[in-house]
Amino acid sequence: MDPLLPVEAVTQPAPERPGSGPQAGRTPVVGLARARPATPPAPPAAETSTVDSPPATERTFARVGDRLELTLPDEGWIYLGDLRGQASGLSYRERNIGEGATSFTFRALRLGEFLLEFQLQDHRTGGEQRQHLAVSIVTPSELVRILASGGVSDGSAPGESERTAAIEEADRLYDDRLMELALAAYERVAAAVPAPGTADPHLDSRLGTLYALRGEWNRAQLHWERILALSDDESATGTTSVGSYRIDARLGVINAAIARGDASAVAANSAQLLELPSNDAVGEVANDAAALLHEAELWEPALLILRTRLHRGSSRWEAETRFRLASVLESGWSGRDLREARTQYLLVAQTFPASRFARPALDRVRYLDRNYFVVQ
Repeated sequence: MDPLLPVEAVTQPAPERPGSGPQAGRTPVVGLARARPATPPAPPAAETSTVDSPPATERTFARVGDRLELTLPDEGWIYLGDLRGQASGLSYRERNIGEGATSFTFRALRLGEFLLEFQLQDHRTGGEQRQHLAVSIVTPSELVRILASGGVSDGSAPGESERTAAIEEADRLYDDRLMELALAAYERVAAAVPAPGTADPHLDSRLGTLYALRGEWNRAQLHWERILALSDDESATGTTSVGSYRIDARLGVINAAIARGDASAVAANSAQLLELPSNDAVGEVANDAAALLHEAELWEPALLILRTRLHRGSSRWEAETRFRLASVLESGWSGRDLREARTQYLLVAQTFPASRFARPALDRVRYLDRNYFVVQ
């Protein structure tokens, strides 16, 4: 276990290209330790709000769980947010004004790089200043190295052996179901990829899954689409085959559309869904996709998905697949077929009597008989 540090944060001027090796995340036992800069912060430089990616005038290092206090000279500063869109990893707590300065308190929730933006409004002149502070949440061992180097991160890229060890540690956290710590660990590895933004199938697959578990479907989809954009033998690291990850990535993209309620996107991906092999995971997603298409009255793609799944064998989802097929066939559209709908409902009731679809299927058979097929 890494030793507890007498100083929980260290502040330095931001280098032009900050960076550090990947580390697995772990919550240190530090309670409410207060993180203070090792040196007094430099005065903020006035900036305009028109810069898309402004440089940070300072960089503060801290650990997961640390409480950070960032102070800016002058009173009246307000916090605008994290320009990198990772606000969930750094929790804003409070603002204090007094003695000619404004201080902001944050709690570090996960590993990552954050660029915080602050604004000072001069109500007398109507002018404003912008200040940008970078915060790096690192592992305890990494902070030890930073402190040992006098508060300067060397910014060197990790070697392949260090990267492999970091991925293995992240995989252990994932296998142990420590999902938040695993996410932080994989993010650190992703930040150290030689060409940021390129795909590593294993890494992107895990990040996609973890973001999906948090309900962050748009971020998850970005990682799945990186996998789908690669050829079978292409990888950012050159060591991982892509083919074994493509099925999960395609399912992920469709699941993201289902979670957003985007029936048009599901319909657009229906052909790709039909190309996937027949297994339980694909069957479950296919039924969810058909249910959304049915709700949106997109009958033809719903019918095609359900018929194809039954033709290929729907395994443990067969009762639901047949019930949804019958529902589509019973609906009021040009492909309506009440006789086949009754046949499918009856198959569900007789073949899967223990299924949760058996009773509603039998109810539909009785309804159709009463209203369409049996002469009273």
